[in-house]
Amino acid sequence: MTPAALGLLLVAACLHAGWNFRLKRCQERLIVLWWALAFSALAVLPVLAWVPLPQGRAWMFVLASAAAQAVYLGLLSLAYSLADFSLVYPVARGSAPLFLLIWSTRLLHEPLHSQGLLGVGVLSLGLMGMGMSGILGSGTGMRLGGRMSAQLGALLAAFGVAFTISIYTALDGYAVKGTPALSYFVAQWCLSVLLALPPLLLRNRWGKLLDVLRRERGAVVWVGTGSALAYFLALQAYQWAPVGYAGAVREVSVVLGAFLGWRFGGEPGGPTRLFSAVVIFCGILLVATSR
Repeated sequence: MTPAALGLLLVAACLHAGWNFRLKRCQERLIVLWWALAFSALAVLPVLAWVPLPQGRAWMFVLASAAAQAVYLGLLSLAYSLADFSLVYPVARGSAPLFLLIWSTRLLHEPLHSQGLLGVGVLSLGLMGMGMSGILGSGTGMRLGGRMSAQLGALLAAFGVAFTISIYTALDGYAVKGTPALSYFVAQWCLSVLLALPPLLLRNRWGKLLDVLRRERGAVVWVGTGSALAYFLALQAYQWAPVGYAGAVREVSVVLGAFLGWRFGGEPGGPTRLFSAVVIFCGILLVATSR
């Protein structure tokens, strides 16, 4: 992996952990996230005056990736409503490489070596530790049953997020090998905003959407800017490095997410979750440097 690709991925990881932590602090997360993506899409739309639109079958990847992104938005909001940031974020981001390895070997024909398999094992141990930290830290007595149920639901939603991440990452990685990253990014970003709107309007009226925008405009700017920059930088890195490895390195954000939730979010179980996040990252690093 080139130093340029590695640098882009590390910056993308910091941006991604930051905007997710800010989103977690919002009440109407899905609405805030949609407004953030909508405004960032409007901001990048003029770029199409200078770059060509994707051509031919690249549109199939744009559509499929945008649909996966729309599902991702809903699952992410659900997971954050059920559990702590320092639990949901590392599990969602840390387990994505497990799924991505499957798609990158099947779709992109990228080989997996013994070191990569070892990395998968280490990653799995870290995920188990992260999941147990949420369940064991839930309390005792009658409250434990309800709390455990919520934690398990959050873990399932987090794994759903990871699955959708792996889908659109593999699609994006394949597409940008033959399509300029900037034009693909603008088309996919704008289309994902449109696909996410109908489900949102089924549960909310425009008046509520506008009210949330007025109350959370600072978060909208933060989340919109961070998410767009993180996504574009990752796409650019995919053009320079194997997607299976690049997607794994990007998940260094799991350690940042665990630290942010513990240190600045006041969430319990911080040392255990932070240690588990470091184990997850070690597994990701083994996969990323496998040859």
